[in-house]
Amino acid sequence: MHLWPLLALVEKGVNTDSRAQFREQDDRNFWDRYMRLANDERLYNTDRLFTQEFYVEPLTRQLKPSDYPHRSPSSIRDRTFRNAWRAAEHDQETEEWKLVENYAQIFESNVLSKGGVNQRVPVVDLAAFLFRGMEFADDSDARTLETRFRNTFPFHQQDYDRLFIFRDESADALFDSTAPTGDEINGAIRYAMIAQGLPLLQVNARNVAMVSVDDDDGVLLDVKRLLNLGSSGIIFRGAPGTGKTWYVREIAKKLVADPTGDIFQVQFHPSYGYEDFVEGYRPDAESRSGFGIVDRIFLDAIIRAEGIETPVVFIIDEINRGDPARAFGELLTYIETSYRGQEFPTALSGKKVSVPRNLIVFGTMNPYDRSTIQFDMALMRRFDHIEVMPDAEMVQAFLTSTEERSTDFSSIQVTRIAEWFANVQQIVGEVGIGHTYFKDIRSLDDLKTIWKFRILPNCMNLLEFDETRLGNLKNSYQAMIDGLEAANPDQEQ
Repeated sequence: MHLWPLLALVEKGVNTDSRAQFREQDDRNFWDRYMRLANDERLYNTDRLFTQEFYVEPLTRQLKPSDYPHRSPSSIRDRTFRNAWRAAEHDQETEEWKLVENYAQIFESNVLSKGGVNQRVPVVDLAAFLFRGMEFADDSDARTLETRFRNTFPFHQQDYDRLFIFRDESADALFDSTAPTGDEINGAIRYAMIAQGLPLLQVNARNVAMVSVDDDDGVLLDVKRLLNLGSSGIIFRGAPGTGKTWYVREIAKKLVADPTGDIFQVQFHPSYGYEDFVEGYRPDAESRSGFGIVDRIFLDAIIRAEGIETPVVFIIDEINRGDPARAFGELLTYIETSYRGQEFPTALSGKKVSVPRNLIVFGTMNPYDRSTIQFDMALMRRFDHIEVMPDAEMVQAFLTSTEERSTDFSSIQVTRIAEWFANVQQIVGEVGIGHTYFKDIRSLDDLKTIWKFRILPNCMNLLEFDETRLGNLKNSYQAMIDGLEAANPDQEQ
């Protein structure tokens, strides 16, 4: 998704040796040219509401509303490409942009490289989508598409070679002798959308409450793909402060039709058991024994899921702080996708129940917590796992002033704090520190307070046997503070 803001700049004439104006309207023009459905004559907005399913996002295979270019691509270019990576320069007065000399290397490192492997953008696939409705000569081939792309987006040769890769392909697989109709193009696009495997992906987005996680959020897309592949449950793993519980709940809101009634949540602890989770006893004067068996929260969620077709999400916070095998009992088997819908007797009452396919189980865990019970391997292998990593971009977002909130930080200060946060992960090691420490910081005094009473105590616990790294951490923090105060000498001390 970082590709589109870059292409929009280059198409406008922005490069390492040339400046060009790029305004907010240029984002919309770019998306109108390349991402609109064929023959779509709908208005940009009606009754002050943005039109839904207005643009195609081919890399995430989703349809986006009409305000999308001003939200995601624009933010990526400003906050990430310019501020965090320093891959571009921007003159706010003239609205001119210029790419820095090594921008392609920066883009390659941050976007195209993973695990030491560089995956360049396949230019033929990209051009086939961008130019899908255009006419070409009868003798056109894959190189023709590449040439059209290079003429439209004039990258310098060394930058092009670093970012894109050409793979030859048969002309018959790329071109048709007759122009496809708009309906045929739109049908092909919709066919390529993310598969509608479970009811959760059939929820009307306009009925879902507005939340902070965007539709193109990478973790949300990973969750949907896993669920489409028949995931029995997903555990969000990560260090304290990465926002696991917040993240999983916001994603849950994206999946359900009624966030107030379709999301169930518990927190495991060492004494939590089957009687708290599935069914248990409570005093009953009419019972011969003086106790009756009642449904607990997981059976409540099952009943809710059986009554509707849309998803129901069950969240288990800190799933590794209890004994999952003791809490789940026979459910360890029946939460598996292959056993969904199959009846089984509960342990206490013996009544027949089954786990519906539309009941989604999420968990959160801190794998570095040394005080927790060893996570049960029987449950571990039944769940998929998503790592929630410390995110410097989130730190930037928290510290940048918006319409909803204001901060005292300049753009230079925000960049320096985000850079320090990214660098300090190397000092702390594999555990890391989370970005949510910064979500309520609005001033330099706030930052100092959070460091003293939250971040530093946690790091002292993590690094209690490594005085050298702890010392490096303290020194890096002080150097960062000194730099912030120098960048804004008028800041109150």
